[in-house]
Amino acid sequence: MPSWRGEYESKIVSIEEALSHVRSGDFIVSTNNAGTPATILDKLYDRIDELDSLEVFISIPLRGMRLFLPQSAEKFKLITPFIGAMDREFMKRGTKVHYVPQHLSDVPGNMSEVKPGGVAIMMCTPPDGNGDISFGLSPLDASVVKGARLKIAQVNENVPFVKGEGMQCKLDDFDFIVDLTEELPTIDAGPPSVTDEKIAGLIMPYIPDGACIQLGIGGLANAVGSFLKDKKELGIHTEMFVESMVDLIECGAVTNSRKPFDKGISILGFGLGSKRMLDFADGNPAIESRSFGYVNDPCVIRQIDNFISINATMAVDLFGQCYSESIGFRQYSGTGGQADFVRGARHSKGGRSFVCTPSVMKKKDGTLASKIVIANEPGTVVTTLRSDVQYVVTEYGVAYLTADTIENRAKKLIGIAHPDFREQLTAEAKEVGIIS
Repeated sequence: MPSWRGEYESKIVSIEEALSHVRSGDFIVSTNNAGTPATILDKLYDRIDELDSLEVFISIPLRGMRLFLPQSAEKFKLITPFIGAMDREFMKRGTKVHYVPQHLSDVPGNMSEVKPGGVAIMMCTPPDGNGDISFGLSPLDASVVKGARLKIAQVNENVPFVKGEGMQCKLDDFDFIVDLTEELPTIDAGPPSVTDEKIAGLIMPYIPDGACIQLGIGGLANAVGSFLKDKKELGIHTEMFVESMVDLIECGAVTNSRKPFDKGISILGFGLGSKRMLDFADGNPAIESRSFGYVNDPCVIRQIDNFISINATMAVDLFGQCYSESIGFRQYSGTGGQADFVRGARHSKGGRSFVCTPSVMKKKDGTLASKIVIANEPGTVVTTLRSDVQYVVTEYGVAYLTADTIENRAKKLIGIAHPDFREQLTAEAKEVGIIS
């Protein structure tokens, strides 16, 4: 028997025994996305007849759980700072997911202020020789664990050991341990589209050697990563660690040598990718996790010279407002860290913030709709303010909006819209008086 099991034998219990200590009215928080302890959380459903008024704070789970069934709503209130694909799928079936609008940089502080003394259910690694555990690429602040009334750890040997300042605990900190090793969900990086590659190519001249980068999710991040391989002495300070960043570190483009702090280390809030990424991260001294309160703090970001932030949006209006999280009154994703990084990068010495979108989308009937718009439909939420936006990019060009007039902004944005919509947008802008 491995030594850690013998040392912690008295704390190792079944899932049912661990969950028997959960009470009605508890606030439950867990590790997120690929590290969500879905098997344990799913078992809470077995107590649906005896528990009441549970709040479960969960973020981007990659596996379905019975807590998401519509009939669970009266007993289990699901709360999230970001609507993911799994949430959307269940919401189509009538599940209620309660979205909390907030910048990701604010999440750690908000959680500690609003819901102290709850239940922490965390997926982690086995302890190392010092008794330390890691929450892998799906970390949560250690303070959340230490402040909880009840602490349950799922020890999963497939979780990569990723060090993190303020993000690690001792296995001794937990009341109960569930010894359950299972495969972690992974997401393979799909190939970037032609549009992604065009947008990435337009951004490249703005990224110098020695820049520190933050990339969002999706094909654009992979396209940017492939273009960056010829750069030198890049750094990484990112909310989300993506697949292309593994390539950049392995090829030597990323060294983190020019950052004023965290030198030699790529800093991440969380990571999501393939099995290759998990293997790369395990025990790798070149990467570390930090709290979103640090990673996403604009005051931290602005201290890093030549900070380059690249994020996606769903639509941009002619004022420069970016709509990145809702479609009408329907919440589609979340505020996340876009505004955090836009503000931080814009105030970095030599820094630049790019918000990117394809110029058009294909509707269900096969027709095209412009993603540069005169205004969005009622209820659509502005994620990044026009006063914060610096560069907007489509496959047709780069529009620099900072400190420019409303009329000039509109003309620049029309100039990077799809050619089929430029005449219409110009007419609409003239009709409402945006341009003369």
